[in-house]
Amino acid sequence: PHAVIIGMMGAGKTRVGKEVAHMLRLPFADADVEIEHEVGMKIPAYFDKHGEPAFREQETAALSDISKRSGLVLSTGGGVVTRDENYPLLHQNSQIVMLNRKLDELAHKGRPITARDGIDKLAEQRMPRYRAWADYLIDSRDCAANTAQALLDTLPPAL
Repeated sequence: PHAVIIGMMGAGKTRVGKEVAHMLRLPFADADVEIEHEVGMKIPAYFDKHGEPAFREQETAALSDISKRSGLVLSTGGGVVTRDENYPLLHQNSQIVMLNRKLDELAHKGRPITARDGIDKLAEQRMPRYRAWADYLIDSRDCAANTAQALLDTLPPAL
C-alpha cells in the first residue's frame, strides 16, 4: 500500500481513504470489505458465528495479501492494532496515518465490539497503539474531502 489509514471504528477511515485514493488517482482497498469477500459474510455476522479471535486471524491473513500490493490507499478496521503482527504488514511499503476524531462524533451503528465494550473503553485500550503505529496523525475536518486534503498536505511529496 501507498498509505494506510488507521483509527477508531467510525472515524471515517473508509470515506477519507476513498477521497485520498481519488485525489491521488490510486486504487482504494478497505480491509474489512476484503475480509467480507473472503469469508462470504458481513463482519458482524462473522463475529457472532466465529468470535473475535477467528476474525483477527482472517484480518491478519487479508493484510498479508493486501500488503503485497503497491500503489494503493488502504483503510483498516478499527481493531487492526490489537495484533502486533499486523504492524510490519502495514508498515512495510507505506506510511501509516491515524485518523483522529472526537469520541462523541464516532459512528458506531452495526459495530459489534463497540456495542460490547463501549467506545470509551475501546479508546482507552487502542489510542496509545494507534499513536505508536502512526507515522502521521490527522484530525478529522468538517468533511471527508477536507480531511483527505489535510492528509495529503501532511504526507511527504514523494508519496
